[in-house]
Amino acid sequence: MVEYFAGVLAISNIFLALVAGAIAITLFKPTSKKHPLLRPWRYLLAALLLFIFIEIVASLRAFNIAQLPWTTHITASVMVILIIGALLAQLEAAK
Repeated sequence: MVEYFAGVLAISNIFLALVAGAIAITLFKPTSKKHPLLRPWRYLLAALLLFIFIEIVASLRAFNIAQLPWTTHITASVMVILIIGALLAQLEAAK
């Protein structure tokens, strides 16, 4: 029973992340692609897409549909690297 509840929570996280992604994509449309202040947001958008992938895998694991053990550490590490890259890009853009 707890696994199904965790799966439902993972699915709700997916929908909330999709809404956040849609809002982030609308940020890029009115401005030019060469705008230096938007560069950190591209890293964050990539981290958000990776988070959606992690949540999809978590919901599949919770419903015992698929087990992908490599996703636990590798994807989280890549997501942290993307967030650090976004922070460094923001520091560079603020100069």
